[in-house]
Amino acid sequence: MIEFIAGGLVVTCMVLAICCLFLYVRKNKIKFAWWKWALSIIWLLYTDISVAFLSTTIGENELGATLRGGGAFVAIAVVTGIVLFRFVILNKGGKKRDA
Repeated sequence: MIEFIAGGLVVTCMVLAICCLFLYVRKNKIKFAWWKWALSIIWLLYTDISVAFLSTTIGENELGATLRGGGAFVAIAVVTGIVLFRFVILNKGGKKRDA
């Protein structure tokens, strides 16, 4: 039962995240190429798989798998999310920034 609840919450959050990203891009008049959308959606799907893994292992009472596998999934998702945000969202037309 926890898998269905977590799955529903994750799908709802994914749709909300895509809508918020669309509104952010429109509001700030950022040119968002197709590949940026594709990378963002792939990252959201990876995050969805991570949450599905965590909810499944928690549902099966596999504490060791939850901690090891979940730690790896979450660490990769956080690092790639930061990189994605830095180079895709904050990149404004390829302008060089002063160091």
